[in-house]
Amino acid sequence: MDPTVMAAAIGVGGTVIVGLAGFWATVRATGKTIQAARDSRIWDRRAKVYVDVIAALGYRRIQREHDLWTGSGTLDDDYERYAVAYLADSAQPKWPALESRLEAFGSQPVITGVGACTRAHMSATAAFQTWQNAKASIAQGIIPVEPEPVSPGQAAVNLRLAAEDAKWAASKADADVIQRIREELQGKGHPLGQ
Repeated sequence: MDPTVMAAAIGVGGTVIVGLAGFWATVRATGKTIQAARDSRIWDRRAKVYVDVIAALGYRRIQREHDLWTGSGTLDDDYERYAVAYLADSAQPKWPALESRLEAFGSQPVITGVGACTRAHMSATAAFQTWQNAKASIAQGIIPVEPEPVSPGQAAVNLRLAAEDAKWAASKADADVIQRIREELQGKGHPLGQ
């Protein structure tokens, strides 16, 4: 074979190989760019719902403090004024819509944490109502049933302590999930990590 023709064939073959390698490199780079854009959009939606969850938990905590503990002697006047002003100036969260967005874009640990917050909030509300019902019963001369016989005053104290413990447990659950959200948003340095 003529050396010139052979050199031309090698040159064309090399060009084809380089062209195919470049084509596949472009395909891979384009795929990575598309995936990064998708991840970025999801991350933006996740960050938005996380900020909304933090705001909703704050609202619920202040509302819980105000609704349950106003008049119980546990809130000072300054906090009471703050709570009233905060609740008047803030929109009440729409939990069903917020939880739907959280289910779509949140990580499983945060979804689980928000569920724990809701259960702790409901427990705090129930414990407070039990205490209030017992106080009303004692005022009417009805002694609440305790596992062990105690005086009416001790029964009320026990129920108040249980209500306060439930309130603090709800606040701790809120703080724990907020910390988890902060770690996800700030601590990992890459968007969609669990």
